[in-house]
Amino acid sequence: MATNQSKFWQKSLVRYLIVALIFAVILPLVFKLLHIAVTWRVGLLFMLVDPIVALWLGRDIAKHHQKWYTMLIFPVIFTIMIVIFYAPYNLWFGLIYLLLTYLGTSMGTTIYKQAN
Repeated sequence: MATNQSKFWQKSLVRYLIVALIFAVILPLVFKLLHIAVTWRVGLLFMLVDPIVALWLGRDIAKHHQKWYTMLIFPVIFTIMIVIFYAPYNLWFGLIYLLLTYLGTSMGTTIYKQAN
């Protein structure tokens, strides 16, 4: 039984889902609960940390040869969280994260690797 659980946690899709939930839902809510100013939350989390996570997820998706729709996990979860808890102007970040995830995916392809 322990091997089934370890196989579950080793699946890439599960890792992407967990990372997306942590960075797109849990951290923004923690920032809000700690009464961290909106400018800090948007600046630090939405403009610095989450773009790095989106790029990393894209590279990891390419590395593990995941399906194309795996790129949608982080941006879609983030967008749902924004619609429920935050101001509509933050919706642009969902699109930006999708583009950054795609960029990270394309950086992991053989064409980019051959250019370097």
